[in-house]
Parts: sequence; structure tokens; C-alpha cells
Amino acid sequence: NCNGAGIQMMLCSFPEIRSRDWKAHPDRQQTIFEFWRRIAQRYADLPDWAISYDFFNEPAYMNTGHYNEIMKELTAIVRSVDRRHMIVWEPGDGWAQPQWCLWMQPVNDSNVLYSFHHYGKHWGYAYDEYYPGYQATFERTQVDVWLEAILFGIKHHVPIHCGEFGLSMIQPGSDGQAWLNDYLAFFERFSIGWNWWNYSGGDIYRTGLAKGDRVSPYVPTLRKWMTKSGWGAHRRMADK
Repeated sequence: NCNGAGIQMMLCSFPEIRSRDWKAHPDRQQTIFEFWRRIAQRYADLPDWAISYDFFNEPAYMNTGHYNEIMKELTAIVRSVDRRHMIVWEPGDGWAQPQWCLWMQPVNDSNVLYSFHHYGKHWGYAYDEYYPGYQATFERTQVDVWLEAILFGIKHHVPIHCGEFGLSMIQPGSDGQAWLNDYLAFFERFSIGWNWWNYSGGDIYRTGLAKGDRVSPYVPTLRKWMTKSGWGAHRRMADK
């Protein structure tokens, strides 16, 4: 659910870029720029909702000054041929985690979405990871992990978005549903758009939503919050 932000289609992303290597080989820089210019040129005439550009997926170990420079350069390259479609930027030094948002410098473009990723219990569960429960109530009672992303949006008057979040494994009892409901209530409270990871895939034990007649227990919770969102309202109108 993009919560009114538009459907994203991740065209492709860069491998890790090291500042020293990038600056030492300007020919590589020009190759990358031309690569994205041609992609933008090819897709520029598609409908607004069809694609968006996400140059880096979960970038890590980036030099902050260099990354902000690249953000502006790549945005300008795409806008030279496509002023229609959304551009997505993720914070650079930590796999797009929300704690790294404040050192980003927004680009001068009104159609850019600033997106972070965050997961709950990513590799199964143990007793002290039950939610809410022993040693895990910080997930419900503290907003520290989200604070930089929220402050970034407020400071710069730009939209923020959780491009990936979820649980890797189905949790015991109703723990997963409680975690998911609390996360989505938080996103709704602070007007944070979101994408569940993932919609596709048949592995119900992980995050696939359906396989044959089996449906993930998280589907009703996702549906409830999609219905509340602007995107849910849009779909209801389209269905009529």
C-alpha cells in the first residue's frame, strides 16, 4: 500500500558506490548518468502511477557529503527528460534505516519521496521477542527509532514513506497481528506512507500473502489499514 504516494516499480538500483572510486574515474560517473538518462527517456511517457525511480536500494557505507551530491546530480539527470514521475530517495549509511534520515539534504524537487526501511522480528522468534512482552515493549512505547525520519519530514516539509517493513516469520498466537496493527496505527498517526514486504511469494510462513487456499494471518490487518488510507479510498471509488 503506497498510501496515496503512487505505485512504485523499482526499475533497478546501483551497486555500492565508493566516493574515492567514483571521483577517481569520471568516465564511470558519466556512464551511470547516461544509463539513468536513457531509462528516464524510455519510460517518461508512461502514466504517473506506472513507475517511480529508486536509484539506491538500502545503500550502506556511503560518504554523506558525496551521497547528497549524487542525490542532486541524479535527480537533475532524470528531470532533464522526465518531469512526470516520482523519484524515491533512501537514507544512505545503514540500509535505509530511519535513524539515518537527518543527514540527507532534500533535493529541489516537489515530486520526490523520502523513504526508509524497517523490520520487526526479521529471523523468527524466541521467548523474549514476543510482542508485546518480555524485553520487547520498547517497540510499542518508544518512538526513538522513527524520530529522525519524522523530524526530517517536519523540518523540510517533505513526504516520508516506509518503503519496506514487515515480519520475516509468522509469530506465535496473535503477536504478529498486534505488532503489525501498532506499526500501521503509528504510520497513520504521522502520515507515513508504507509498503508491506512483500506482496508476492508463496511462502506463507514468511511474508507471502497467499498460496492456494492458504492466506496469511496478516491479510485482515493489512486490509483494515489499507481501507483507512487514501489509497484504500481510491480503490473503493475505482471499484464503483
